[in-house]
Amino acid sequence: MSGETHIPYEGRGGSSSQEAGNLSAPLGTVTQGLLRFAGGASRVTLHVDPTMPELFRARFVGPAPHLQVHEGTVTFRYHFSWSDLFKYAMPWGHHGVDLTLNGSIPWQLEFSGGVSDVTGDLSGLKLGAIDMEGGASKLTLRLPRPSGIIPIHIHGGVSHVALHRPLGTAARMEIDGGAAWLTFDENRLGAVGGFTRLTSAALEDRPSRYEIRVDGGASHITVDTR
Repeated sequence: MSGETHIPYEGRGGSSSQEAGNLSAPLGTVTQGLLRFAGGASRVTLHVDPTMPELFRARFVGPAPHLQVHEGTVTFRYHFSWSDLFKYAMPWGHHGVDLTLNGSIPWQLEFSGGVSDVTGDLSGLKLGAIDMEGGASKLTLRLPRPSGIIPIHIHGGVSHVALHRPLGTAARMEIDGGAAWLTFDENRLGAVGGFTRLTSAALEDRPSRYEIRVDGGASHITVDTR
């Protein structure tokens, strides 16, 4: 069909559907999800819908990634060079993915390998963990109210990251390796070196909280309540 985006698909437990750049996979009997972006991703927008029958829905613009779905694990892999990421991050670069996750099951999120310009309202998600590694920039997430201890691990090479959690929720942030332009609730630090730990009020009394760790090479990080 003219204008259709062809997206490689692998998986078990159901077929995918794709039409004009759209892709989805059935929820089936899946009880928990793992979303992976490997090999670089640019211009990703995340949404949550607890009522839809699919495991996820995605709409792509520009080059399509390789997609693999195995049970509840959904892996998107772009084969971009850094020059490609730069090109498609420009205003004239037509590229991106609009992705909706099924909010009726818990999810873990993993980003690696050149992630840029990622936004998402995850306030309706049952979040288990977030892991970001290497070359991540311009990431803004609205987090859900935590249930239990939720780890967020940000590895080196991270810049312009904002994590907004609900009012009244607790968090601890640990930074190892230095950071610049850090905002943690009411605390604003221009630059810190070595090891730094920041905690919200009455942290030890909160069995449900965010545990955030940043390992080196971080700048312009905001963790606050909205």
